[in-house]
Amino acid sequence: MAMSNTAPLEQRFYEMLMESQYWPPAQLLAYQRSQLSQLLRHARSNVAFYKNRLDPVFKKDGEINWDRWQDIPILKRQDLIDHHDSMMAAELPPGHGEVRDYASSGSTGIPVNIRHNGLAFLVSRAALFRANTWHKIDWSKTSCESTKANPKVAPWPDGQLGNHWGPAWDKNATGRVWHINRQASPEQLIQFMQAKQVAYFGARPKTAHALALEAVRLKSTIRLDAVFGHGTGITEEEVEDCRRGLGARLISLYSSTECHKIAHPCPVTGKYHVNAEIALLEIVDDKGQPCPIGEPGRVIITPILNTAQPLIRYDQGDTAIAGEMCRCNRSLPVIDRILGRTTHLFRLPDGRNFSLSIPPSLKEQLGTDDWQLAQVGPLGFEVRYIQKMPSHPEARELIIQNMRKQMGEKIEVSFITLAALPLTPSGKFIENICELP
Repeated sequence: MAMSNTAPLEQRFYEMLMESQYWPPAQLLAYQRSQLSQLLRHARSNVAFYKNRLDPVFKKDGEINWDRWQDIPILKRQDLIDHHDSMMAAELPPGHGEVRDYASSGSTGIPVNIRHNGLAFLVSRAALFRANTWHKIDWSKTSCESTKANPKVAPWPDGQLGNHWGPAWDKNATGRVWHINRQASPEQLIQFMQAKQVAYFGARPKTAHALALEAVRLKSTIRLDAVFGHGTGITEEEVEDCRRGLGARLISLYSSTECHKIAHPCPVTGKYHVNAEIALLEIVDDKGQPCPIGEPGRVIITPILNTAQPLIRYDQGDTAIAGEMCRCNRSLPVIDRILGRTTHLFRLPDGRNFSLSIPPSLKEQLGTDDWQLAQVGPLGFEVRYIQKMPSHPEARELIIQNMRKQMGEKIEVSFITLAALPLTPSGKFIENICELP
């Protein structure tokens, strides 16, 4: 690989990633395991929590038995709370950078504190820049990011102007990023981005969707090049509404506070390519064994370069489906579909889990573009919505029929009109939510 040793480290990782995406699968696996072996040995030696936890994969001679990888216990979110201090590395490998502590949003109901080292962030940014390159993002243009909900941070109408958001080594990456508080309304966001001549907007998919719907309602002339949906998967409805209301592509970035940039959508197929050089992603069944391609399972992540607080076989809390190798010729593993948080899946008494999908046309017939589908009992569901337009006389019955077709005739559905839909304590909106204990 032709790469100058004098180039910035982030650039060197980026250039490596632009090549490694096309490595033969065997070469990619060998590289991944070489990095994982270093992480395992570091964790065993420097992190009290892992002193004996990794014994199943270590042979007597100190080599690693990869056939026993699934014998490593899956790390739960509660473990990060119960064993917080013992999960911190006593020391880091040379060159892994300074450590910083971050708090997750708690969208699963349990916020956690995570410690990251500088190198893990650096390679994660390099992976993001690779995805930007896939989608022909222009770093010379202005972007806007929706910030945390703290009302004192970048409040509307002024916001806060940040630094260049593209790679520091690219002389053409002259665009800067505006930050605007998450508490700004969709109409205020539109005004702000028009005033600042923003080309790109980064936010949670639901925030972007609300923005797009408001732009349609206001008949706004705002036009963006792309919207970056942080954190999770996106729906066809969200993609279409962003195109219709904002003139923008909606590009979903699968990421989390705990595991950084996990996967990015393919520019050819739209399916997700896992950043396998920086994370091992598994999709497993209830017994912790790999799911066949096409079958949904739990997402288990091992960030390879976070040596400050190693997360080895961490249950991300999501459900996803693995896909076949992509026709774009990249050898990176494929996620066919991200179904969402396991805590947001509906659970029926017979043990089945569902990611409910209702056609947008039924939402329109109900006279709304904002609703929340909530499971409130073993067979009880609520459709909570904001009435914005007159509803079709048969809308409710059609929705009930659709839900029963997916989950069985025994479910009961009630409809509740609200002035505003409920948010989580961190300010997130969850469209499908299971409220069972």
